[in-house]
Amino acid sequence: MRTKKTGQKKTVFYIGDIISVAGVLLLSFLVWSLFFLSGKGDGETVVVIEGGSKTVSEYDLGHDGVYQITSSNGHILTLEINDGNVSVTSSTCDNGYCVGMGKINGTGETIVCAPAKIKIKIVSDGEVGQNDFIVG
Repeated sequence: MRTKKTGQKKTVFYIGDIISVAGVLLLSFLVWSLFFLSGKGDGETVVVIEGGSKTVSEYDLGHDGVYQITSSNGHILTLEINDGNVSVTSSTCDNGYCVGMGKINGTGETIVCAPAKIKIKIVSDGEVGQNDFIVG
C-alpha cells in the first residue's frame, strides 16, 4: 500500500484534545473548591468533642479558650482553641499521640485520643449532630 506525501506536518494535539483537557482541569478545580472551601465561608464553625458515639461538648472555633475534657475512663485532655486553631496541649493517656497530632483548623479535620476514647472534630454549623456513619 502506498501513501502520499502531502508536505503537511503531523500535529501532536488536536483542538478536541485541548478542549477535553481544559474541561477535565476545570471540572477538577470545581470539585476541589467545593470540597476544600465548603464550611470556610461566613458560616459558623464548631469544634465538636465526642466520647464514644455521643457528643460531649461543642465550642465555637472563633472564641479562644482552654478547656479540660474528662473522658469516661478518667483520662483528662487539655484542649486549646487559639486564632482558629485547635490542639490538645496535654493528656493523661499513656502514649500522648493526640498531643503530637498538632493543630487543626479546617472543616473535617480531627484529633483522636484512642486511650481516652475522645474524638475532636471541626464541623460547619449545619453539620452539628450528624453522624459520620452508623454501624450495627
